[in-house]
Amino acid sequence: MPQFSEKNLIINNFHGGMADVDSDVVARVGEGAFIQQADLFDNREFLAPSLAMTADDGSMSGVTIPAILGYETIGISGTNTIHAVFWDYSASKYRLNVATKSSLTSVWTTADNHELTGTETEPSLGMWKYGTYLYFFAKPMVIDRYLPGTGIDENWDTLNTSAWGTTGTIGGALVHTDGSMYFYKGQYIGPWDGTTKPSLITPIDLEPNYTIVDAISYGNQILIAANDITNSVTSKLFLYDPYSSTGLYTFDDIYDTHTFNIQAIRMVEGTVKVITALGDYRILDWRGGNVFLPNRKIKVGSATQFYARRSAFDVKDNVMYFGTNNSVSGFSNGVYAYGRATADENQIVHSAYINDASDVSSVDYRALKWITLGGGSNLFAGYYDGANYQLARIGTNYSDDLKYDSIWFRPFRGLKSQCIKATLFFEPLPANCTITLNMAKDGGAFPGTVIGTASGTGEVLKEITNATATTAFQKGYRHKIRLTMNSDVATRPQLEAIKLRFRTTQQ
Repeated sequence: MPQFSEKNLIINNFHGGMADVDSDVVARVGEGAFIQQADLFDNREFLAPSLAMTADDGSMSGVTIPAILGYETIGISGTNTIHAVFWDYSASKYRLNVATKSSLTSVWTTADNHELTGTETEPSLGMWKYGTYLYFFAKPMVIDRYLPGTGIDENWDTLNTSAWGTTGTIGGALVHTDGSMYFYKGQYIGPWDGTTKPSLITPIDLEPNYTIVDAISYGNQILIAANDITNSVTSKLFLYDPYSSTGLYTFDDIYDTHTFNIQAIRMVEGTVKVITALGDYRILDWRGGNVFLPNRKIKVGSATQFYARRSAFDVKDNVMYFGTNNSVSGFSNGVYAYGRATADENQIVHSAYINDASDVSSVDYRALKWITLGGGSNLFAGYYDGANYQLARIGTNYSDDLKYDSIWFRPFRGLKSQCIKATLFFEPLPANCTITLNMAKDGGAFPGTVIGTASGTGEVLKEITNATATTAFQKGYRHKIRLTMNSDVATRPQLEAIKLRFRTTQQ
């Protein structure tokens, strides 16, 4: 007699994040190929919607299309105030503006409005706080300094000098651990120590053709990431030591990353993370020297140009948040989170927040920062949705479209199988909440077909068999599921587990 086997696959503890690659083995607990708009750090055992990003352009004093360059907080009369620097493209006029708000929920107020002459191109993104001033680039080689309440000094400094190179674009700035501020442009980097303006010093220059894309403090040194503008397959890290026995600025080390197209570098849990855009978004660990280890990746699967702006990165509680940007159809742009809740867990990456009103396949996240104001932290984001510039922040409502995709799993190696029963366990469903299960088999298009939906108010589990399924379970060697939770934005139901019972369909 033919012998057939049955096996249960239980998916719970959803802190698995996104898998790096598809797997032919039974899925590990909670592992996902993609998880969107879920709270994985605070709800590790269950799958629950994250807080939602909501519109925050609130009455920015008549500015119709603000292109945010950066967010910062700075004290005014003993109270922290959020500042945002942006360009206004309305009426084809280029205006440099500084907008402020005194609380998370208050409207933006334009503090300064300076109209620029000529047809200036948009400056590189970025805004940096140093002492009581805010610094940013108003033109390709002009540094602006803004003191709240006094206006903008557009001519604070210019890097259009022979020492800094008279061409090229502004890279950015950082405030080093020694208290000095360092500006960089093209292949050059030099300090502003509060006394000598950058244009009056001789900066350090990298190897010819390398352009600085990001720089961070690395102990008492500065770690620089640079891409070769003439050779697209080369990126390097430069370790810049501002101190030496001779008083000169020298490079101690230069490291070949064995990759290219670096987008940014950040420090997470004491390890340098190198983020690249190479067909997929890739996160590498720099272990010192020329050792760069792959850590996680976000699948894009396209050679189409895409990137993540350096100004759209921030680290909070040892979790790195960054906004993506590409126009690949089907890819979900959003604010991605990379990290873990505790040191004994695996680091994960997933799409934590998206702006629901936006076309996520063509969103350009331009500025992102966690702001502490009024005793709490809140994520602010500026982005371009393909038609308009928008502002958003985390609100008080929950996301209304959570999505979980499992990896491919093969219940019985070498044998075809079929799911004969799927059971979803969850908290009592509120009104206006649905949980839908899709399943695909190998060779079929994902997300496959709808197998069943839970939607009854107060319901706590949903059992689906071939007799009750919307579409019958299919036979295949490999299987993959998608679970979508559409919820009322005021509620936060939690999915506890998914139990799938499989049977072989051949000996």
